[in-house]
Amino acid sequence: MEDLDEIKKNLKLQLEEVEAVSSMFLDEEFEWDNPSCKQNIELFLKNHIDYDILRERLGFTLKLSSEDSADKRVELSINLPHHYPKTCPSCSVRLPNISRSIHEKFNKNLQSYINQLEEGELKLMDIIDWCRQKCSSIEEENPTPQSPKSKVTECEFSTLWMYSHHIYSKFKRRDILAFSDELNLTGFSMPGKPGIICIEGSRDSVDEFWKRLRRMQWQRLMQKERTDVKCSSYEEMNKMRKFGDFQEMGRSHLLPLLKSKGLENIFSLYFGVDGTFKTDE
Repeated sequence: MEDLDEIKKNLKLQLEEVEAVSSMFLDEEFEWDNPSCKQNIELFLKNHIDYDILRERLGFTLKLSSEDSADKRVELSINLPHHYPKTCPSCSVRLPNISRSIHEKFNKNLQSYINQLEEGELKLMDIIDWCRQKCSSIEEENPTPQSPKSKVTECEFSTLWMYSHHIYSKFKRRDILAFSDELNLTGFSMPGKPGIICIEGSRDSVDEFWKRLRRMQWQRLMQKERTDVKCSSYEEMNKMRKFGDFQEMGRSHLLPLLKSKGLENIFSLYFGVDGTFKTDE
């Protein structure tokens, strides 16, 4: 059972820290993933809404200038789990005109740095300073001009709906939650028979999540629906998310959730018209 007093303490610290961070940036340099999330957290802290309704996490994108040049800018996307600062924030950096290998190495080093920070302490200022310092040492590349037909997009946003014959194992349920947090994926899982998993995020992360699940032993696991949408930036990608975080939920919450997200069409993938589950006889 969630410790609501502890969660409220964490969320209050998050609001205070994010307010301090936002005060350091111009309006065009700081953008919320979902402004209503901040309002809902404030309502929760005032006991105006229940925690069960608070599904989203604070998330925002910063446009940073490096220490040595105001023209060299990067985008830092930050997402705060409800247990932060007890747990690490989810962070990723987009570097323009940088090869994929260097980009991946930078984000890997960023994650290693975050993991070294002291547990329970506020970390955002340290992370921002680290990114500014490190991006100064990265040399921009001059990519070969490409024709419009061969132009490579910056990123892709993917949504994947999965069906499992059943999800009962506490180890699988634990790993599903851990993988989604590690890969900065949002969505939900619904254990039981049948089991349902929905994830959304960058295409690379979605592919990695699917690859990890396939390594597990399943009676049946399949993709039911998938969409891949090209994006011009990670900021645009984060705006496309339907979910604010990744949660495990009970069956009774699924239909209201789908309706609230405008996803009623997904219902026909798993359920009968009357809302009953399709089960294997």
